[in-house]
Amino acid sequence: MHHEPALTWAFNARPIVTIGDKRIYRSAAPEFRAPELAAPPAGICWIDLRSAHERIDAAWLGDGWTRVHIDLVPGAAAVKPGTRAYEIAEIDFGAMYVQMVERAQAGFARVITAIAEADGDVLVACAGGRDRTGLVSAMLRELAGHPRTEILEDYRRTNDQGAGLSDAMVAAGLISAELVARMPFDVRTEDLALALDAIDAKGGVRRYLEGGGVSPETLDALAMPTVSTC
Repeated sequence: MHHEPALTWAFNARPIVTIGDKRIYRSAAPEFRAPELAAPPAGICWIDLRSAHERIDAAWLGDGWTRVHIDLVPGAAAVKPGTRAYEIAEIDFGAMYVQMVERAQAGFARVITAIAEADGDVLVACAGGRDRTGLVSAMLRELAGHPRTEILEDYRRTNDQGAGLSDAMVAAGLISAELVARMPFDVRTEDLALALDAIDAKGGVRRYLEGGGVSPETLDALAMPTVSTC
């Protein structure tokens, strides 16, 4: 199976698709810097999917970057008063993803429209780059005609490319070391498959996004033949 190359300037970073001259990437929030990470490329539009309380550095941007904030799932992270540490004991990620599909249709449509309208290259990133980012990435890949098996495999690659991210999030105060020790963070492809099945039940990704407000012209542009960024 073909893999796009991992990128070295953010945790969990890799290409999604290339449409014309526009490269679309995914990653964890790139403000979680680590000494071994390379300098990010210049001139990217970051579609930031996080809620305000998740942002550890509102001023951080790479060289020449712009940022579009879209709070994709408001209140997605329950945060302890006075801290940034997530209060999470256990999550059924598959059920959470299906709930996101049900409740955030207009939000996903806004994200897809913002990606299409951005000038130049685009980064889609939430906090860890796995859940909200994973669903947006899957929708873009579906529009581009990628096989479902490749979409699920790309999601699974989060387990390979997130090494060091938990430590960086602990250092930033977003999560606790106790949480990292207690809760598994590996992704399971069956969780994303449940969300994609929920989208299929609504007529597929194109009809789902049109129902949220994406124009047919925008979807046509995103569904154009794409070229791997590798």
